Amino acid sequence: VLADETKISFKVASIQFNPQLNERNKNIEDLKKLVIKAADNGAKLIVTPEMATTGYHYKDREAIKPFVDTIPGLTTKIFGEISKRYGVYVVVGLPEMDNKTGIYYNSAALVGPYGYIGKYRKIHLWETDAHWAASGDLGVQVFKTEIGNIAVNICMDSVYFETFRLAALEGANIMAFLTNSSAQSIWHLQSRAIQNGIYIISANRSNREKDFHMVGASAIWSPYGEKLAEGDFYKEERGRSNNLEIIYAEIDPSNYHNNAKTILNNRVTSLYKDLLLYISPWDFK
Repeated sequence: VLADETKISFKVASIQFNPQLNERNKNIEDLKKLVIKAADNGAKLIVTPEMATTGYHYKDREAIKPFVDTIPGLTTKIFGEISKRYGVYVVVGLPEMDNKTGIYYNSAALVGPYGYIGKYRKIHLWETDAHWAASGDLGVQVFKTEIGNIAVNICMDSVYFETFRLAALEGANIMAFLTNSSAQSIWHLQSRAIQNGIYIISANRSNREKDFHMVGASAIWSPYGEKLAEGDFYKEERGRSNNLEIIYAEIDPSNYHNNAKTILNNRVTSLYKDLLLYISPWDFK
């Protein structure tokens, strides 16, 4: 819990944005305009989709090599300047190259009023990511800010309950969720909010890239599973739309402390070993 945690409700924004494959510079310029628009409209935390600077479907490391960035790097510098100018926090999705190892990751960077804060590397890869990226090696970090404790997950992470749970156990109040979803990853979000007592700001795409369709329906969820805002949903037949949309909702910090958090604090960890060794459902003895 933050000692100087804000008690005042504030606005957050999810940007439903459709980057163009292999057009990093153009995507960043287009995304900058939307982030500035959200900041002008009073949003204090702004979340963009997964791989927002480059597009998503790369066949191998060679294909994505011209578009990777370090974190911190060019992308964090650009959005960090916006964050400083407007006094906001921004989470942006991008392909990252680790300078020391040369390994690539599907990552997200968090910048704020004082510059670069931290990053998250996607842990649970989808088949497309695995052709060029390694699984994240930083765990699920929680970043303390003046508006609350912020964690980040990306797309397939929501399919596995552990990634949200780890964030909650580390004190997360807000989950920034970046995705390129055909529906699977966003389907889990209401339950993840309720299970862990956290706000979720989900940013998705709403178009088709190569043969993959993304449905939009970016959403903001309360810790009680209330849908506070939702973007347009795009069915397969409308999948070539390049509709851009920003959705907004209010976050009330008084909801950071809730029954779900209390339940998590009361879990009986001494039973974990027995649960792991329990034979179910195939115990024929």
